[in-house]
Amino acid sequence: MRIAITLSGYGYVHRGSEIMVENVVKHLQKNHVVDIFSIGCDRHCIEIKSFRRDSSFAKIFPERIQRYLEHALFALKAVYRIVRRSNRYDLVWCHDGEAAMPFMKALQLLRRMPVIVTGHGGGTSDLLISLFHPDAIVVFKPEAQKAIQKRFKNISVTQIPHGIDLEAIRNVRPDYSIIEKLDRPIIVSTGALVKVKRIHLLIQAVKELKQGTLVLIGDGPLKNELQELGQNLLADRFLMLGEIPHNEVLKWLTLADVYSLASAYENFSIGLLEALAANCPVVTQYDLNRQRIVGDAGILVNCEDTKNYAAALFNAYQTNWDNQPQKQVSNLDWAVIAQKYERLFELVLSGHPIPEEIS
Repeated sequence: MRIAITLSGYGYVHRGSEIMVENVVKHLQKNHVVDIFSIGCDRHCIEIKSFRRDSSFAKIFPERIQRYLEHALFALKAVYRIVRRSNRYDLVWCHDGEAAMPFMKALQLLRRMPVIVTGHGGGTSDLLISLFHPDAIVVFKPEAQKAIQKRFKNISVTQIPHGIDLEAIRNVRPDYSIIEKLDRPIIVSTGALVKVKRIHLLIQAVKELKQGTLVLIGDGPLKNELQELGQNLLADRFLMLGEIPHNEVLKWLTLADVYSLASAYENFSIGLLEALAANCPVVTQYDLNRQRIVGDAGILVNCEDTKNYAAALFNAYQTNWDNQPQKQVSNLDWAVIAQKYERLFELVLSGHPIPEEIS
């Protein structure tokens, strides 16, 4: 197969969708021709010059508008480049949400090119994507699938979860000397420093805990605000590492006593999966999706309740979890996930029905 992938942030953002594409493509490239169209391109891909949400000009817009502008303008230019290329692709795999869909629909209709969309946003975003009836939609949880099927009767929607690089995590060699002087427990949180992640709740819970060191890994528009809050409330019990290489992230997950994510909403968090794969127990906001992900390998709590959140962090630290966190994600290696996508692509191209879950 010849596969075109569109993902605007690939190469300059390193979050869930970018990590997923990077790892799935490693496996797809063994048997197929895969081209990634992106704005960033500090890795191997086809560069599209377009509006970037991290530009100084973008800062005049609210965060949501930044993202929409980036996705829409990028998708317009990417579709043009895909159409202009001499070698026709068999399909397009899109990761830029509902803002990209008018242009993907044009590609689907005018060039008869199958379009498969992975819905990273969940909720309303998935429903807006469904309005354009791509050839297949991939979601991460059954609630999203049911919501689409309830409103759109003749649409192919299937579940494929995120994955993790189990071998890379098993091969991590952490440097324990860097945590010798840190107050325990070491609580690590990764991800975008944005409002929905509610990182201020985690900072407040660690303050309530009155012990331990909070290590934040990631970047985003709230970085300065969270840096100030962490320093004011936690002083030397707070480390802001910013954006660091992924292998360094894995080292910190291996060193952590507890991993925590206070976000109000998660579609399918790679951070949670990687923490569990590093055999680190997690404390996160209670919802049905995270209950499925975490199982018996952590504690789910109302993160807005500061006292209970702090108690959960301490209990997770005190509990002997044995190897339960690693066992929880043992079937989610990226090689397995890539095979599921490969099977989906084959089904779309052959015209066969798409099952609710790819085996």
